[in-house]
Amino acid sequence: MRKVDMQIGRYRLLNRLHGGRYTDVWLAEHLGLKKKVAIKILLTQKIADRDERLYAKERFYREALTLAGLDYPHIVQAFDSGEEAGQPFLVMEYAPYGSLARRHPLGERLPLQVTRTYTSQVGRAIHYIHSQGLIHRDIKPQNMFLRTRSMVLLGDFGLVMHARNRLYSYVNREFAGTRAYMAPEQDMGEPCQASDQYAFATVVFEWLTGSSPFDGTTEEIAWKRKHLSPPSIRAIVPEIPAAVERVVLTALQKIPNRRFRTTLDFTLAFEEACRPHIVRLPYLTPVSRFHRMAAFHQHEYDNRYGATLRQQQPMPVAQALLVAPPPPHPAPLLHRQAQQESWDPVPSSDGDEKNVVLLSPLQVAWSIVCNAWLRIADFLVGKLGTR
Repeated sequence: MRKVDMQIGRYRLLNRLHGGRYTDVWLAEHLGLKKKVAIKILLTQKIADRDERLYAKERFYREALTLAGLDYPHIVQAFDSGEEAGQPFLVMEYAPYGSLARRHPLGERLPLQVTRTYTSQVGRAIHYIHSQGLIHRDIKPQNMFLRTRSMVLLGDFGLVMHARNRLYSYVNREFAGTRAYMAPEQDMGEPCQASDQYAFATVVFEWLTGSSPFDGTTEEIAWKRKHLSPPSIRAIVPEIPAAVERVVLTALQKIPNRRFRTTLDFTLAFEEACRPHIVRLPYLTPVSRFHRMAAFHQHEYDNRYGATLRQQQPMPVAQALLVAPPPPHPAPLLHRQAQQESWDPVPSSDGDEKNVVLLSPLQVAWSIVCNAWLRIADFLVGKLGTR
């Protein structure tokens, strides 16, 4: 687009946002409504071959029709399309805060909760595309745009294809996509919906670690994706939870059938892995109150008994018998979690709920007897000590 041609259709071009090999994206304004939009223009003059030029126009219009048929909050909206001086153009929603690639360049590590926010939005947008029978084939941060500071839009549907047309892609060996995020099967000309999940997991890996799973030239990256497993996330960032690492590495499996069944499953699993663990203490349940009281009296008794022994004073035999430890009472059924600084009740075979411990009548009676014995012993020790 020449500087003198600052208008296309009913839109005035303001400034160029992005330039590709055969396309330009401009910030424009509607002449009547004064509404800012983004306009994608196909630069047909750059395509010398006539057949290739016709195919590029056909794919451009297919992108416009596909985008117009999608209605989801986290997908860029299409408003209009047309052709000016032999150049097709597509009018789309403008994202004023730019792309995630510009906001968070490669090498910057995002906080876990920020990554969770982005993943929740983009993952659901990809699942919506798949529910329409489509494959995006170009999932990368450059195609994720910010409508607000935290609301993400998925865009650039120039390589979208129907899942039922996978055979066409295989027969024609159409290697479409960005090599740095391309799944092994997509690099072989056999894309599927799981390929979008692989590319999305690669983006999440970059957000968490600040680096790509594989580096090198495009040929080296393609070879490593086919034959090597991605590195451990926790080896790069030790504070990342192990559950988060398992989810991401599952979505990065080389074989599509070993990944999550859908991108939504991957998104939900990632959200659950990022969610802080909520501790439910034993004494919050009515049944476990007996355990709480028994543990409290045992702690109080141990302190008094230890103080008595440290005094090293002779005492009558009757008093020594009174302060002798009673038979052991049932201890609280607790277990220590391996990686959590908290306590959780162990479910019994009689429990109806996961976090409820049910005691037998004999255990309840024994706990009451022990508590009564401790109180009687404390009372008698106090009386004998005052004599």
